[in-house]
Amino acid sequence: MLSKLSVEILWEARMLDKMKIPFAYAEVLAFIDNLGDYYRNQIPKDVLDHMERNKDPNAHFEPRASDLSANISVEASALIAALNLEYWCHDEQEKKRFLELYERNEQREKLKQYQKLRAKEE
Repeated sequence: MLSKLSVEILWEARMLDKMKIPFAYAEVLAFIDNLGDYYRNQIPKDVLDHMERNKDPNAHFEPRASDLSANISVEASALIAALNLEYWCHDEQEKKRFLELYERNEQREKLKQYQKLRAKEE
């Protein structure tokens, strides 16, 4: 499964809504299928099996090859980020760069939420 660090990053960022995880698993599996065997083969079988067993059987998600990230849920994005950190980053420097990027994105999201709240108050 994912390392403790990846799971902590996801939970701290509050990016995972437990109720939406089964649908996110379906999205992630479709996303990985579009990436191809190179990326799929880097993920341990037990991780893929877990997602397959626990995905929403009614979910239907077909990412377009031209824009794989279009219209995927926040939960699926967070899971893909964790997979990237765990299995697709080639070295610690690359992993550090992505962690910094994820942190900046999280801060941007918090700012957007704050601005929405302020706008409602006015």
